[in-house]
Amino acid sequence: MVETTSAGATSKDQALDKHRKIPSPCIDVCEDIRGICIGCGRTKKDKKAWKKAKTEAEQLALLNDCVEGSARIGTQGLWLREYRLKCLKKGAEWPLDTLQAVVPQSTIDRLK
Repeated sequence: MVETTSAGATSKDQALDKHRKIPSPCIDVCEDIRGICIGCGRTKKDKKAWKKAKTEAEQLALLNDCVEGSARIGTQGLWLREYRLKCLKKGAEWPLDTLQAVVPQSTIDRLK
C-alpha cells in the first residue's frame, strides 16, 4: 500500500528520494593531521557543516571543498576512488559529475 503524506508525496516517492540523497563525504579513513582528515580533506567545522546542510546545492559545495581539501593534502585520488565506491554501494548517483569544473577530466576518466 502506498501512503500519501500531507505534502502530497507518496511513500514510494520518499523511498526514491532516499536513493537520490548525496552520501556523506566520509570514507572511514579518519585520521586528523593538523586539523584536516586525511580521508576526506575536511576539518571538524566542515564535518559539522555537512550535517547542517539542508539542500543539494549546499552539499555539492561541501563536496567541492572535499575535492579541493584532499588535493591540498595529496589524498585526492584516494578520496575520489573510495567515495565513488561508497556511492555505488549505497545505490546513489555519483555527484562528482556536477563538480567537473573542479576535478580534472583525466582524473574523472581514471575513476570510471
